[in-house]
Amino acid sequence: MESLDAVSAFAGDDYETAVFYPEDERFPVERDERCTYYLEGIDNAEIIATLHGQTHR
Repeated sequence: MESLDAVSAFAGDDYETAVFYPEDERFPVERDERCTYYLEGIDNAEIIATLHGQTHR
């Protein structure tokens, strides 16, 4: 994905909730209900802390 805006455009406001399609039920695999996104070249721990209102050191 190019940005969190692109992710939100696809997944909606709650972009950390996984999106599945009805045809996905055909595949007997375990799926995570939550998503985590990582941005290249950026301190992801700092981003996550900021999103959750915490101070990252």
